[in-house]
Amino acid sequence: MHKYMALALLALPTASALAEDLRKFSADDVFELEYADDPQISPDGRRIVYERMSNDIMTDRTRANLWIVDVGGGNHRPLVSGTESASSPRWSPGGDRIAYVRSTDTGTGIFVRWMDTGATALVANLQKSPSHLAWSPDGDWIAFVMSVRIVTGRVLAGGTRFFRASCR
Repeated sequence: MHKYMALALLALPTASALAEDLRKFSADDVFELEYADDPQISPDGRRIVYERMSNDIMTDRTRANLWIVDVGGGNHRPLVSGTESASSPRWSPGGDRIAYVRSTDTGTGIFVRWMDTGATALVANLQKSPSHLAWSPDGDWIAFVMSVRIVTGRVLAGGTRFFRASCR
């Protein structure tokens, strides 16, 4: 019993010293936090692209940039960054391209980035934000879901219409 009390007494000064070094979390601290979201593993299993989320104190908004890292943790670098958020990265079946969503001057765009050259192309400029990006098995098409206003013509139940654009 005396052994445990001696250990507890020895630990007390250390615990109080640690408490003095700790400061309380403040509202401004949220702007220093960053976290990873929506990780996507490449088809060959060697790389991961993900959304790196941060909070912008000037706009009071969360911003997403795309980062890439080797599975072993090396070669960690930004892939798409800037003041406009980039999100929903999706690898093509061959792993040679990544499709993602990003704000444009006139709405929201679906972009494709070629991983070997870094070239990027806007393949669709939309008035509303698309979701659920998915590549076709042959890598020629990207499917997505987007709410649209019902107009004359053929619209699926719930006001959802499917669009497609060639990605080669």
